[in-house]
Order: sequence, then structure tokens, then C-alpha cells
Amino acid sequence: MKCLVTGGAGYIGSRVVDLLIEKGIETHVLVSGFRSTRHPSLIHKDAIVVKGNLLNQSDLNLATKNVDVVFHLGAILSHYCEAFPELSFDVNIKGTWKLKKACVLNEVERLIFSSTSFVYGSPTTFPVSEMTPLEPKDNFGVSKLAGEKLLQASNPFQVPYTILRLFNVYGPRSYPDGLYSQAITTFILLALQGKSVEIHYDGTQEHDFVYVTDVARAFWDALDEKAENKIFNVGSGKAESINNIVSQINQFTSNPSKPHYNPAHPAYFSNVQADITKIKECLGWTPKVNFAEGLKETIKFFRENSQYAQEEKVS
Repeated sequence: MKCLVTGGAGYIGSRVVDLLIEKGIETHVLVSGFRSTRHPSLIHKDAIVVKGNLLNQSDLNLATKNVDVVFHLGAILSHYCEAFPELSFDVNIKGTWKLKKACVLNEVERLIFSSTSFVYGSPTTFPVSEMTPLEPKDNFGVSKLAGEKLLQASNPFQVPYTILRLFNVYGPRSYPDGLYSQAITTFILLALQGKSVEIHYDGTQEHDFVYVTDVARAFWDALDEKAENKIFNVGSGKAESINNIVSQINQFTSNPSKPHYNPAHPAYFSNVQADITKIKECLGWTPKVNFAEGLKETIKFFRENSQYAQEEKVS
């Protein structure tokens, strides 16, 4: 088997690349776009780097030649979609469309797409199943939902697909910058500096956090033929309150500073938990890393790799 991974220099994509190579798969990584050259050291030494751009059809046609499966994780993420809306729509929507065309041209067997729980918007059901209404509230969710629909459309052509809706992924290698940095990464960096962590609203809001290596396994399991043309939630199936997360991080880092609250800041997508019944029953995938263990590994990573924290100072 020969695979191509877009976004393979990112902290989730690089884990997918690592796992594919560990399984003996010839793995190519498309290096292009907005962020992918920022941490080139993340790319596995045995990966085959293909330079190209998601918005260049010729690049994609060449990159997908003789490829069996494409893992599409390349995207503009999170608050970058708000800061750069036109670019995010170009990359996340047009880029996905161009990649689909390339896959059809080269008869790729499957396109496995990294989507997001943001397609659900602010769900009123708890937990969130794949049948929950799709009502994205931000550019990221809108662009990812558009990507899903492009893959599902059969006219004018279709390629077999699998869509994974990732909930809050955390773990080592995550980017600590102002527009993309996740809550857990931000909390850890502040705690390691002995600073007070800001909690939005009252901290009772609960989110589903899933460890990055478990997510990589979900992409691997999605190669199963039973996953073809299906959509799966990928989360822990559990919800952690922000208060509890900060408390554990402060404990594990011996941070003496107490958190402070910003009640004026709205709770963003509060009370979100994934229903992972479908992926469990269809593919046998279950998360293996419990939350406390994942936090400790993430803290260890940032302690040992201070250069990450220096790229964007947390204030």
C-alpha cells in the first residue's frame, strides 16, 4: 500500500504518518500551505516529502499518482479561519475539491477526511451522535462541513471516502500560538511558568478531549472496508469540566498560582461530549489513553521541548 498524507507536518497528521510507517506503509507527506513548514522536524525521517500546494491542481495530480489511500488532514484551523476567512475557504473547500478531482483522476481507492465536531455548532443533545443536526457557528465548522458535502456529492464524480469528526484533540506537538493554541496547551504553558490560568465563564462547561495517539489509531482503523462512505465521531466519549482540567494541570505542574475567571467571556461550545458508539461497533476503535495520563504526557513534552513555548509567548 502507498498512502499520501496532507497536513502530515501537523501535530495530528505527523502522528498518523508515524503510525503508517510503523505499520510498514509507504507514506508520502504533502508539504505545503499555511503552516506545514513551521515544524519540519515533526515529519518522520522515513516519510517521503512531496512539495506542493492544496490549491495547485497539478501538484495534487502528481502527488496522488499511484497512491492507494489519501489521508486529508491539511487545513486552515481554528481561529485562523476567523483571521483569514478567504484563505480558509480556499484551502478547506477549494483545496478539498481539487484533491477529490486528483483522487478521481488517479483512481485513489479511498479519501479519509479529517473533519471536526465544530460542524455541530452548539448542540443541544448530550452526548452528540453523528445524527445530531449540523449547525456550525464559525468559519472553521462551515468550511469543514462544506468539505464533507463535497466528498459525499456523487455529481459530477465520486471517490470512496471516510469522514472522521474529531472532537478536542490534545497531546504533545500541539502548536502554542495565539490563534491556534488549544486550551490545554495554553493552560500547561502558563502553569509551567507558575502563572495564573484564565478560565472563561465559570469553568463548569464540559468538553470531550481525546488524546492525539488515539486519534491517529482512528485514522488507521478507518482503512477498514467497513468504514467506506461512512462518518464517525472520534472523541473520548467522556466530558471534562474546564475547572477540573485546570485543577489537574496545576497539580501535575506544581503551579502555586490559582486560576482567575473571566465571566464576561462566553463559554464556547459548552457541554460537548461525543457519542462514539458507531466507531466502536463498526471498527472496534476505542480510546486507550485516559485523561490524566494524557495530561501528564503532554506536560512532559512541553517541559522537555521548551522551544515550542518560545515560539509564541503566553501572556
